[in-house]
Amino acid sequence: MRRTGLVIGGAVSLVVSAALVGPTGASSGSPVPRKTMAVVDGTLASHGRPVAMPNSFAPKFAVTTDRKQTAVRGHIVAQGPSGTSVPMFSETVKAGQNGDNYTFYMVGSSPETTDTTNTITALIIPINVTFTNSGDVYSGVTTTCGQTQSALNGVLNSPELKPQRWYAGHTYIGHDQYTDAQMREEFWNWTKPGGTGAGWNLTLAPTANVEWNVSLSDPEFNAGNCLQTGLIDFSTWQSYLQNTVIPGLKSYGVGPTVFPIFISHDIGLTQPKTGGGTSCCVLGWHGTYDNPAFSTNTQTYAWADYQDNSGLTGNIDDTSDLSHEIAEWSNDPLGNNPVPPWGHVGQDPDSCQNNLEVGDPLTPNVFVDAPPKRGSFEYHLQELAFWEWFFDVSGGVNGWDSTRGTFTTGATLCS
Repeated sequence: MRRTGLVIGGAVSLVVSAALVGPTGASSGSPVPRKTMAVVDGTLASHGRPVAMPNSFAPKFAVTTDRKQTAVRGHIVAQGPSGTSVPMFSETVKAGQNGDNYTFYMVGSSPETTDTTNTITALIIPINVTFTNSGDVYSGVTTTCGQTQSALNGVLNSPELKPQRWYAGHTYIGHDQYTDAQMREEFWNWTKPGGTGAGWNLTLAPTANVEWNVSLSDPEFNAGNCLQTGLIDFSTWQSYLQNTVIPGLKSYGVGPTVFPIFISHDIGLTQPKTGGGTSCCVLGWHGTYDNPAFSTNTQTYAWADYQDNSGLTGNIDDTSDLSHEIAEWSNDPLGNNPVPPWGHVGQDPDSCQNNLEVGDPLTPNVFVDAPPKRGSFEYHLQELAFWEWFFDVSGGVNGWDSTRGTFTTGATLCS
């Protein structure tokens, strides 16, 4: 039985009802002017090892957390108001599952006490990967195999960054970006018309001014055709982004007060399997670590792959990965917001986890942004859970606990 605790907000969900609004004076397939983007070349140690692919190509998402985060959480959150990291707010909720109190942190200001638009600069950084063994280039800025737009243009034109009208059933939420709408809906008790945060928004202001090139000799899957996927070791890629790419882009605006989003094209990350072999593929994550280029101030960031290999990844297409990661960044920026253990759903059908990752419980639930304008690009987005679902507390439009109403009751304790 669900309980109403002394908690923040209320759950709402959305149904897409309006078509994507493209950039003024440009079609969705128009190229980003290359002269406005700097090109930075990097290196990445090559592995060149064979990868034993699983019988079924089963992509998954992963969220990584820095082991130091729990110890320095107070330091991390304090940086937001001081202007040395992205702003964050905290709230405490009493969970319906066990009666325990949990404190979580999210990006922006609290919609309980503020009625404002929180604008975070988002640097969209395509990474072009060349596999030297074959000469194959997985480019984020050019098109191939019948694409109508590059990965970069696809992201810039997507509902993640282009606002459009969103509804929860018949209830109008606002003219928002997708993650903004998700947060307004889960905080609907405050952001609804007449609420104390009716004008509250979390908006990403995108900039694309640099691309990063890297070469390596790692293996590929289905090399030589339009269903190919480049494979890179997960921990190697994570370390490369944190220790080389992010510090190397300081002069281009990458730093703790902005949100860098790294975009690759048809790249999957592999991980060692228990007992031997390799699993594939991680297609996105958001991370937090101490940026060495800024006196170890807390840096949040995300990487997501732009997939058009539907033959390999089922319904994981274009910006579905990105919708997962941006929402998890905004709802769980440190990657360790504690919640009662939940699982046996979404990407954890056989296990439990205990953090507030709003994409994980609904990873397979990808939908087409519809109805699109005739001839426009059909984007894929992922359904997202609301924070209320994790704590089994009620509230919100339609009684929903996710953006398309799949969840209408809270999570049960997992063991």
